[in-house]
Amino acid sequence: MNVAIYAPMEKLAECSQFAMSKRWRVVCEFMTMEDYSENLKVLNSLLVAARKKPRPFDCVLFSDLTCMCSNLADGLMITQRLRDLEIGILFVDSELKASARTRGPRE
Repeated sequence: MNVAIYAPMEKLAECSQFAMSKRWRVVCEFMTMEDYSENLKVLNSLLVAARKKPRPFDCVLFSDLTCMCSNLADGLMITQRLRDLEIGILFVDSELKASARTRGPRE
């Protein structure tokens, strides 16, 4: 399977190793930035690449959920666009992490 990686620079190697452990071929790497507007440009580049024929990759490996999006609305939009293109989505680190601002469930 051909995969693209979407991750911050410090996570690219981890994502590549994950892909290699599954015997997947990394064909594209999209490095995220600290700046939200720059990340939108990187994400747009990923979506442009995903629309090419023949399709260059079958799946996008995100380093984690927070790398993919900062809010639920963005995450759903990205998921739907990739789904419409029949591109799979996989998170290398699927563990959900709570931030200091996140409250736990009500007791």
